Amino acid sequence: MKHSNEQSAYITIKQSILYGSFSPDELYSEATLSKKLNMSRTPVRSALKILEKEGLISYRKNRGFLLRNASNHELLELTQISVLWMKEALQLAKKGERKFQSKEIQEQLDLAKEYRCKNEYARYINQMTKVYLKIMEMLENQLLLATYEDLWARQITSSLYRKVTNVENADKEKTKSTILFFQKLIDEASKGNYDTATQALDEYFEYAKSQILRYEQL
Repeated sequence: MKHSNEQSAYITIKQSILYGSFSPDELYSEATLSKKLNMSRTPVRSALKILEKEGLISYRKNRGFLLRNASNHELLELTQISVLWMKEALQLAKKGERKFQSKEIQEQLDLAKEYRCKNEYARYINQMTKVYLKIMEMLENQLLLATYEDLWARQITSSLYRKVTNVENADKEKTKSTILFFQKLIDEASKGNYDTATQALDEYFEYAKSQILRYEQL
């Protein structure tokens, strides 16, 4: 399906933000973006207005945009929300009201593992959100999924996100990772041990909080 110029501009700019291609302190002009995308300023301007509504940027008419600087507190709250929603999904599976899609979730996690092994941290972190979403799909609530995606998108402009995705800030000596907690979740849920799988989420949240604190101090 062919996208309109506005859609193409929106997708390209958002992906560039998502993978850290824009500096947080630099003003990017409409003219520069238009030249880069080989488009007129009208579709680029429309795309920027959409991204501003999504909370990703601060748009300045006829000038361009700056990345919105989300707070670390917002990231912590989003992590807590995602854990609560995933725990609810596991409870539904425990009651037999939903089927735990271990194969599909494992496929998403395996891809995250590949990115992490290659030190592609931006892709790794964004892939992990797909793991969370795949688990949340058991809730069968499209509005909830869309809300989470919107909230997550706002976090990719935080200073903490930029620190986490910078390979130079990686802790080479740490023995834990988000992947380990979610591998435990998948393994235990696949065996029907939903309480142990839920415990893995609690352990992940405590780990995530410690990591947020660590990167906040860098």
